[in-house]
Amino acid sequence: MNRLTEKEQDYYRLKDYQDPCRAIDKLGKYEDIGFSPEELQEKVDRKKWHVVAEGDLPEEKGFYQCTVLDNQKNEVFIADVYNETTGFFSNNELYEVTAWRELPEPWEGAVK
Repeated sequence: MNRLTEKEQDYYRLKDYQDPCRAIDKLGKYEDIGFSPEELQEKVDRKKWHVVAEGDLPEEKGFYQCTVLDNQKNEVFIADVYNETTGFFSNNELYEVTAWRELPEPWEGAVK
């Protein structure tokens, strides 16, 4: 994303003497999205891959999308369960997970 602003001490100002009308137009388009900055950051974080080698494990048990090492393939994407004591497993089989992320939200059109 190309930033329109830059921070100077305790406030933001337009970057590189940009046209204020153009900046206001872009700000309006951002506001039309309908998410607060916090809500938008939460959505971005849900799509982010967390690297297990860096100690980044889920805080809760549940289903996660994982990248795992596999003997047949270098890596494969699967939805898995996390267990605090054993790590990631599925069908009682333990996997060597390299990265994980939250499952995406279900498609809204699926609800009748």
